[in-house]
Amino acid sequence: MKPLIYQITFLLTCFTIFGFIGCQNNIKDSNSSNVSEKSPTVLRKELVDIEKKNPLKYLTVKATWKKNLIGETVIQGTITNNATLANFKDVQLQITWLTQTNTELSSETPPPIYDYFRPNESRPFKKKFNAPSAMAGFEIVILSATPM
Repeated sequence: MKPLIYQITFLLTCFTIFGFIGCQNNIKDSNSSNVSEKSPTVLRKELVDIEKKNPLKYLTVKATWKKNLIGETVIQGTITNNATLANFKDVQLQITWLTQTNTELSSETPPPIYDYFRPNESRPFKKKFNAPSAMAGFEIVILSATPM
């Protein structure tokens, strides 16, 4: 009687172990068939397309101002491309002149900065303006840029 119990226990244990192994293989196979792996080239192309569609998300501008000897307002700054892969060019800025109380005096859109902005690269710029006499500060924003 004991050998029969040992045989039945042995068979049940084997079926249980092989059943779990079979289930695990099916889970692995079903997961791998649902996930399609993209090549690095495809992933790079997708990222470039995403970045090119929204240049304002990846371009930033920082600037300061001063008066020169002939009374012009000189704005110097840096435009940075924070994109991973996308290149941009011809950045269009907008300057808003502000009073001491941050009231808007006027806005100005100078000619674009005709330069290339490569990924993770900063480029300096310098522009001269005849700002309103009550100007005590300014805001500067990027309006647009052309993806390359």
